[in-house]
Amino acid sequence: MRPVHLLYIAAILALAACQERISLSTEDSAPGLVIYGYITTDTTAHAVRITRSSGYFAQTPPQGISGADVSIASPNATYPLSESPSEPGLYLTEPDVYGLTGESYTLRVSLDFGGKGRSEDYEATTTIMPPPELDSIGFSPFTAHDRIIQVMVWGRMPQTTDVNYFSSYLYINGRLYNDSLSRIRLNNDRFLIAGREIKAMPLFFLNQDRNRSKLSAGDTVSVQLDGIPGDYSAFLYNAQGETQGSNPIFDGPPANVPSNIRSLAAGSSTLVLGFFGSRSKSIGSVVYE
Repeated sequence: MRPVHLLYIAAILALAACQERISLSTEDSAPGLVIYGYITTDTTAHAVRITRSSGYFAQTPPQGISGADVSIASPNATYPLSESPSEPGLYLTEPDVYGLTGESYTLRVSLDFGGKGRSEDYEATTTIMPPPELDSIGFSPFTAHDRIIQVMVWGRMPQTTDVNYFSSYLYINGRLYNDSLSRIRLNNDRFLIAGREIKAMPLFFLNQDRNRSKLSAGDTVSVQLDGIPGDYSAFLYNAQGETQGSNPIFDGPPANVPSNIRSLAAGSSTLVLGFFGSRSKSIGSVVYE
């Protein structure tokens, strides 16, 4: 038999092998404790949500966990949170609470997650960072596509010694445009030096052929820039990546996004997920003409 025939037979066998049925186990792992919340410079009832994680293919919302002892503490005050009477697992401060730029805040949670008959304590700390100073908002056609309008901002980066991270939000007539995790715009000043002016920086690109992003004369357009800590920016960025799936499709499986919430119990086996972050806000508006 000539070598070419051997190669042909080997190719046929290889193709046949690709048709073998493979059974994959998709059993769910033990549920984890999920704690998520943030404090802002707004005067409002700040929220912390505590839930039990569910399986990757679950079709129901995560289960809220009741009965936790929750508080947020600053160097000068402690703010207790009470569970919402209408939504299990949602804990709220009083409506007159607000955070201060430059101060650190510690979230403390105590609960019996595993039904062991004793509470376990969890803790996370965040520092409210200053936002960029927003001076004005403008519009410009996008050179690569005449039906796309750029929303640009002018202002100044905060004067700090660290890298400044911020997230951007757009409102059109009071309606939030980027209203989901995947739409949050994350920025940092690795290319914008602290204290340097922001000049015509494009943040959003609005397709005028889509109702959601179409602008008409007289529309009020607002931009909100939130100063956020670097670890919170990394958490949001990684969470965005996990929700978008693997690319290519044979890339690694989804992973748990790193959390800043830790158990204070030595040798704890509880899987803790989520994050406690902070935001400071700078908001500006303009009427589109």
